[in-house]
Amino acid sequence: MWQAGCSKQIGGRNMAVGSRGADLLQMARRVRKLTQLEVAMAYGVDVKTYRSWELGLTLVSYDDLCGLLDGVFRLDLDLLRGMADAAYRDWE
Repeated sequence: MWQAGCSKQIGGRNMAVGSRGADLLQMARRVRKLTQLEVAMAYGVDVKTYRSWELGLTLVSYDDLCGLLDGVFRLDLDLLRGMADAAYRDWE
């Protein structure tokens, strides 16, 4: 089941999220206290693939980001964005 904020496709295509996706993945993983290996295994991708997404070396698609948030982390994209925005404001 897709959560609010994860059900939209942009232009009907599987869009990449950009570097912000890497930040969101890292934050979600830390919130859930999982290792990169645990996340990769739960989602069914190679740990190198997941690590590459989280480090921003490869752009994570919107579908994969939402799949991870919904299926592995059980977090809503809008909630996570709000948490990230608050963290960035505190950082400045």
